[in-house]
Amino acid sequence: MAWREIPLDEYVTGTAAADGTCIVQLGPTARQVWRVENAAVQCVSPVVPPAIPASPTAKVYTGPSTAGNYYAGTYDGVNDNAGIKVKMNRNGKLTCLWENCDPGSKCTFSVYGVMVVPAK
Repeated sequence: MAWREIPLDEYVTGTAAADGTCIVQLGPTARQVWRVENAAVQCVSPVVPPAIPASPTAKVYTGPSTAGNYYAGTYDGVNDNAGIKVKMNRNGKLTCLWENCDPGSKCTFSVYGVMVVPAK
């Protein structure tokens, strides 16, 4: 079977819970392989000035969000890059966990790189 490479630009969005956490997962489907070259996190708070919004952090895991799967993180979960380079085989998942968000914040996890798919 022949394969082709196309740009990888995928994202997923979640909403922070009352405890200030948000967790989302992203990964290739059964007939894809991803070579992730960078990831970005963004968290938009519903808090309106003059109130001061929280300062969330974000952590990226290869698989479930457990200590043994920790891969990268950022102290600025509001708008930052988590420099990661990882190959993900079919059905693999990257998990992003934000902590210390304002409840109701919209959190977006984006990945960039190369997606390998069957040629048409």
